[in-house]
Amino acid sequence: MSANDIWDRLGRSVVITPSTGSLTTSTLRTRGPGGRRSAVCRGGSSARPMAAVFGMGVKRGLKLQAKTIADFRNLQNLLVTLKIPFHTYSLKEEREIRVVLRGVPKELPVDEVKEDLLAQNLPVQSVRRILNRFREPLDLVLVSGTAEANDKATKAAFFKIRSVCSLSGVKAEQPRKRALPGQCHNCQSYGHSSRYCFHSARCVKCLGDHGTAQCTRNRDTDGPPACVLCKQRGHTANYLGCPRAPKRAPPPEKAAPRRAPARAVSSTLSYARAAAGPRNAPPAAKNTSTSADDLSQLMSVITVIDTSELAILAKKFRTAANPTEKLICLIEHASLVEAIKNKF
Repeated sequence: MSANDIWDRLGRSVVITPSTGSLTTSTLRTRGPGGRRSAVCRGGSSARPMAAVFGMGVKRGLKLQAKTIADFRNLQNLLVTLKIPFHTYSLKEEREIRVVLRGVPKELPVDEVKEDLLAQNLPVQSVRRILNRFREPLDLVLVSGTAEANDKATKAAFFKIRSVCSLSGVKAEQPRKRALPGQCHNCQSYGHSSRYCFHSARCVKCLGDHGTAQCTRNRDTDGPPACVLCKQRGHTANYLGCPRAPKRAPPPEKAAPRRAPARAVSSTLSYARAAAGPRNAPPAAKNTSTSADDLSQLMSVITVIDTSELAILAKKFRTAANPTEKLICLIEHASLVEAIKNKF
């Protein structure tokens, strides 16, 4: 089987990623014409076969996952040897640490910042000034560490940076995640970087089969640019308005505020009364006439009855030891009892 036959069966696109899951397939296979399963690759640069390679179909090609780093390397070398275009991603062990330093003056050269960080025994690979959308420098720098900065202690040291070039007030932060996938500067596709791209180089400005650096197009004489992604003229391949460019997800819809149900329309109910809301009922009038009558009657009793005699009767009643003595008290003050009886 030739490399071109393999390339045709793979669907013109191959992605290699390392996997940490358990895989059971012993060889990478794909369906050939008529639905038959055909072996695509067996083994690699080494003598033993790659026993942990798993293939799954994706939208525009085939995605391969290797269980071990050795199988990942062997598969990558095999595809390079067969000249099959593919792209891959960095291993977790090789990913460089990236830290944003906030508070670094714009007037401070990045070379001096790098020298100072190296003097602090930090494995720094590069330092780049961050620009805004108008290409103006900000007080932010992006620091990239080397592969040696993957251990936890070194990563923690990067985020403990508080001064640069004897300037305090510096704060280390995590870089912001991109809202859209990054674009490869080699093949102009989205979702991977040119560092791990093994596709044929494509120009960002025209449809020529060459890289952007080798393009001889003249913007003044050669007309409008062309896009290698959608094959349309009038924009470059990095134009976000391209039909093939990734689009931002729409913002989530806000829930409409809940409102009270409308009241039923009534011909006898006016708008002013409905808007005024429920009215509180007036408090019930107290029956003051009875209290006034009782008070006047009590005053008349006081004017007729001798209060001193009434006090003597009450004292004798309290000291009476039995009902007979109480009856004798009432007989002694019969006139007072008769006066009270006539008033009530």
